[in-house]
Amino acid sequence: MNASLFPALKFWTIILLTAGTILYATATSALPQNNSSTIAARSEAGFGVLDSIEFHVDTLKADERDGHADKFSATQPTASYGGPSSRAAEPLIAASLPPQRGAEISLDRAPPAGLSAAATVLLSDDFSGSTLDLIKWEKGLPEQYVSSVENGALYLRSTSGKSGWIYTRDKFSARDKIVQIKVVQPNNDGSLGLSPTVNPSSFYGFYNEANWYRFYTYRSGNAEPYKLHVQWNKNGASDGLDVATGVRFEKNFHLRMRTSADSIHFEYSFDDNVWITGYAELFSLPGYTLDSLFTFELAAYNTPSKGVLVLDDFILATSVPDTTPPAISNLTSSDLTKNSATISWNTDEASTAQVEYGLTTSYGSLTPINLFFATAHRLTLSGLQEGVVYHYRVIARDRAGNVSVSGNAVFTTPDQTPPMITNVAIDHLTNTTAQISWTTNEASDTQVEFGLTANYDSSTVLQPELTLSHQTTLTGLQEGMTYHFRVKSRDQAGNLATSSDLTFTTLDQTPPIISNVTIENISAISARIAWVTNEATDAQVEYGLTPNYGLATTLQTALANTHQITLSNLNVNTSYHFRVKSKDQAGNFSVSGDFTFTTLDGPMLADNFDDPMFDTMKWVQSSAAQNASTFENGALHLRSTGKNSAWIYTRDKFSGSHKTVQIKVVQPNGDGCLGMSPTVNPAATFGFYNEKNWYRFYNYRDNYNAPYLLHVQWNKNGVSDGLDVATDVNFERDFYLRIRTTADSIYFDYSLDNAVWIQAYAEKFSLPGFTLEDSFAFELAAYHTPNNGVWVVDDFALYSTTTLPKPDVTAPQLANIASSQITSTRATINWQTDEASDSQVDYGLTASYGLTSPLSPAFVTSHSVTLSELTAGTTYHYRVKSKDVAGNLSVSDDLVFTTANAPALEKIVLTDALNSATSGVRTGGEFVTGGWQVTAAEDMIRYDLGAYLESGSLELEVSNFRPAEQNSFPRHHIVSMFRNPWGNHHPVENQETVWDLHAGARYNPGVKLLSWTYDGNERNTTKLEDWSRNQTYHLKVTWEGNQLSYFRDGVLQATHTHSAPMQLRYVFLGRDFTVATDLVTNFKNNQYGALIGPIYSNLLIKENVPADDPAPPQVTTIFTSNRYANGVRLSWATNEPAVCALEYGLTSAYGQKLPVLGPPDSTFSTALAGLNANQTYHYRIIATDNSGNTFVTPDQTSR
Repeated sequence: MNASLFPALKFWTIILLTAGTILYATATSALPQNNSSTIAARSEAGFGVLDSIEFHVDTLKADERDGHADKFSATQPTASYGGPSSRAAEPLIAASLPPQRGAEISLDRAPPAGLSAAATVLLSDDFSGSTLDLIKWEKGLPEQYVSSVENGALYLRSTSGKSGWIYTRDKFSARDKIVQIKVVQPNNDGSLGLSPTVNPSSFYGFYNEANWYRFYTYRSGNAEPYKLHVQWNKNGASDGLDVATGVRFEKNFHLRMRTSADSIHFEYSFDDNVWITGYAELFSLPGYTLDSLFTFELAAYNTPSKGVLVLDDFILATSVPDTTPPAISNLTSSDLTKNSATISWNTDEASTAQVEYGLTTSYGSLTPINLFFATAHRLTLSGLQEGVVYHYRVIARDRAGNVSVSGNAVFTTPDQTPPMITNVAIDHLTNTTAQISWTTNEASDTQVEFGLTANYDSSTVLQPELTLSHQTTLTGLQEGMTYHFRVKSRDQAGNLATSSDLTFTTLDQTPPIISNVTIENISAISARIAWVTNEATDAQVEYGLTPNYGLATTLQTALANTHQITLSNLNVNTSYHFRVKSKDQAGNFSVSGDFTFTTLDGPMLADNFDDPMFDTMKWVQSSAAQNASTFENGALHLRSTGKNSAWIYTRDKFSGSHKTVQIKVVQPNGDGCLGMSPTVNPAATFGFYNEKNWYRFYNYRDNYNAPYLLHVQWNKNGVSDGLDVATDVNFERDFYLRIRTTADSIYFDYSLDNAVWIQAYAEKFSLPGFTLEDSFAFELAAYHTPNNGVWVVDDFALYSTTTLPKPDVTAPQLANIASSQITSTRATINWQTDEASDSQVDYGLTASYGLTSPLSPAFVTSHSVTLSELTAGTTYHYRVKSKDVAGNLSVSDDLVFTTANAPALEKIVLTDALNSATSGVRTGGEFVTGGWQVTAAEDMIRYDLGAYLESGSLELEVSNFRPAEQNSFPRHHIVSMFRNPWGNHHPVENQETVWDLHAGARYNPGVKLLSWTYDGNERNTTKLEDWSRNQTYHLKVTWEGNQLSYFRDGVLQATHTHSAPMQLRYVFLGRDFTVATDLVTNFKNNQYGALIGPIYSNLLIKENVPADDPAPPQVTTIFTSNRYANGVRLSWATNEPAVCALEYGLTSAYGQKLPVLGPPDSTFSTALAGLNANQTYHYRIIATDNSGNTFVTPDQTSR
């Protein structure tokens, strides 16, 4: 503000902002520049009673922030109330504001002399800033606006042919208003204007609008004086007139537009005191009144040609006092969040904005005042509490200081925070239930999701009661299973909290069931105990000479269903008691009954090296790369690849006391030895020779032509020594060496016939740090055989010298021989022996037998062999055979049994050769030479037989089949039959039955037969025999009633007996449709993937149905159609469709059987291969029709 222009300041409006109070004041005298002053003011405290107030401003100084001369800061202000209020004096600045420089005082310029004291300044600008105040003004079109604020004035400039113009940011009612400007430097076209409409992009400011008044200067030529012109545009019709035509206007004069009643006046002044009306008329802009809202313009046209317009001291004021407070409307709350809210409202005139708010109608909090005068207001409250009801009211003050306060309103902040779940616990756990509890930090409901995987599949019933402590019980759980669960709580606002995944395992309270306890591989010093448990358990055996036992094996902690433990270092020819113990993962413990066995009367360890394979149950081969030993012609050939040793040593260690270890030297070499050592390094280059302590007994010779000599050698704590022995004996081949011990001495003997032994050397046992009570391994070694020759040895034996070998010449005693479980196609033969022995049965239609069951090599005392593929209604002769460990054989007398009459005929249900197509539903795989091949784990062929088969058989050929090479999952399906189409071998309904053949890493290298009926009992048999990819296997499964059997190449592999019958309909080759509740297999939603590689062919499924065809088929036209060097081709025909088999051999007892596969037919041709040349063979044909009737031809011959 230029003080020299306003010498007589009579009126000031001061606004002071304090917490909860708006103060504004009028000063009755000019404010001093740097002195104290007392100002009388009015206060609206709490927006209630209006009081008079005086406050003292110690120091007034220009606000340093913007340099405005009409804004000051008051330091250390004080205030005292007068008038009708009796309140004591109080600081002007509330305690809630930081005591910085003091209350900020905004001083709006007082009305100049030409205004009434009652007038209110609505907007003023002395242009004393460095830039245009955009709080007050809007600029015209930016491209043409080149105006600036300079030297305390506004310089309006434009580009050529355009206007440089600004207009008030806010609109104002035009009634009873004065708008004036000081023209510091006029130009040839500069104006003050008003308009109800504005286009900010206009080239000529208001001039482009349809309705306006303008009061402007101009001149006819650059040398002419300036003139005043009043102009208007009324609905697009422009007109006007010059005014004050006799007055000269040069610079520093004032122009104003004033409205009163319904008229508008255009006035000028040279001193801002005396004003002269140049023109007046009734306000007549079409469609508008003085109560309409207008903006005000300052504009200069084409200043490059007409000169810059310089203006100052713009004032917009009322010409009569405004005592009406703004009217508040449309008060609303919106955009509610948990900690903020937006309050909106409108006023009927421009006013400030403030919100008072709090948890009660006493409020307590205020937003900062928004000093922008507007009619639409929007303030955001922040830092609110979540989920709380807030009271609020709004405060509006117009430019005249009139204040309005709204009524009370409320809003509620939303609750957007889920409950916090803590203290999740499993309070009580049983085998079928689990009680889960947790807490939340706010009241919420209760629910638990649970299942066998983290996908869950079950949930508890929602407990809708809102609480902080939660508890629910899961029921119907499976015993001993690990469950995943998570807890869920939702608060009243609907916010859901879910815990992370947690687990628990239900209690397993059922002890394992021990079955199939057997004694295997009994030797003179060891026996292997085997048993099965119905669930995975650990394993241990207690044993001893009495039922009190006293000894126990090391606990096998790995959990398994099948168990084998070898008892070693037993006494020779001694009876032992034992029992097995198994504990499951839950700690449930089972103990078997008492069992006994007797060790053999023979060597503790023996090997005649007849097996071409290395016996890893007896020996360990050195891991050094130089070992190239082989087994040839029933002897061990020890070879090394260089100047090192080929050597093997006993897998087990033995007490050194009272032992005899001997070897037959078939062919000596330049350095071959029998040795013993308490320590072993499998990677040693020279065998025991590298150890610190040992004894060795070996042959050697000085050169290739010298005779072989014997040498005894020892190493005692690294000090080696020895001597030649038997120097006068000639050792060429086939002689024997042995090392023999007593309690404290060691002997070195030799023999030329294994009958007469000669002691070559003896001494007190003296390996430092060891006694003969310690354990020793025994070695066979040959050094540098490329130079010294291969060492060939045989007949190794280790004896306890307290029990020298006695030949076992007594055959097992057979007892309780009986046939049982006889059906139309099979029978079980049972018997017992007085010592452990193997099992086998000869059987046939006569006492010559002709057929023999596969040998069961397990040495047991209770024997059971099942004969299958028998003919219905037929009497069979049989005899049992058992051979003990010593090779003594017992054979029973001839016995007979008669099979049951055929209860049914075999009806062909399905045949599928699988050679180029299939009658089933195929998913993947390829047809190749030989059948359908599985090429991916998803491959499958599925058959629906159309009916439930309670008795029948399935036959199938499979080739290129070796699980040991093809397994890629823990479990694979090979072939399966189910009652239900989805293929689940754990039932989901009470009438599920199933059988299937598994492969997989769990059964490597063999397969497992599994069966299940709706009695809920599962049967498993794992056959660990390996398979060959180069062989085609004939697989067959039969079921009848509650019994199911599995055959491989006609040999029975397993029989399962259930308490409920089988009932089957759906067949799967390859994978199956396992459902999600099954065991996890990591394949296709828990399916058992197909084994990749096998080729399937010749599927045949038959059902046993009641016989109604009593006549057997007739076999005719039998002839030899082709002869080969080692075989023949036989052909024949039948009078009705039949399935045929052929028995053949060198005698009429036959002994070999060849099934003819394929569907029933009437003509047949098959080749017998692998026959002896120029040999007469006997054969007969067995034909079975669809009704199950069988015909057997008389004996035939072919050469």
